[in-house]
Amino acid sequence: MSEKLTFKVQARTDLGKGANRRLREKGLVPGVFYTPSGENIPIQVDNLSLQKLADAVGRTILFDVEIEGAEKAVAQESLIWSYQHHPYKKMPQHFDLLGVDPDKEIKLDVPLEYVGTAKGTKVGGKLEVYHKRMTIITKPGTLPNKIKIDVSELEIGQDLRAADVKLPDGVRRYSQANYAVVGVISTRASAAAEAAEA
Repeated sequence: MSEKLTFKVQARTDLGKGANRRLREKGLVPGVFYTPSGENIPIQVDNLSLQKLADAVGRTILFDVEIEGAEKAVAQESLIWSYQHHPYKKMPQHFDLLGVDPDKEIKLDVPLEYVGTAKGTKVGGKLEVYHKRMTIITKPGTLPNKIKIDVSELEIGQDLRAADVKLPDGVRRYSQANYAVVGVISTRASAAAEAAEA
């Protein structure tokens, strides 16, 4: 995104399940803003604005939060930390925003995007994705929106492991386990394995 979004929310004073239910009946969504210092500020926002924000920034794009009606003015660079939906309605039920300190590292999951056509798939193999996200540690200024992984050199029977994933400068993996993130499997071997399980 070329320009950082500013997301305006309102401070809320009525707390508890009953108050939250009344908010949702009005088309509002209750949430909590966590400041970098650890303070929790109850907030609310209209349903449509929250859904538009989630569509625009996901869980890895920074945006600015302004809290209206708080005891002291709050304007803070932030991330969506959690976003809960109704079990069967397309309605957000609760959300948490995390204010970030530009000088402190954060830990979060970042999507993995696999690019290219693996060599092994051209001769009958199948690309098998084992992980769609990776947990990283980085400062907000070097937070990637996603991590691209080139699979074009993978042959049948080969895996690309976590240690092989090239990360941007200033970003490191949280887990030191060298697990497989993607590989190319033989379709014949896959069919044999399924037959054996059956």
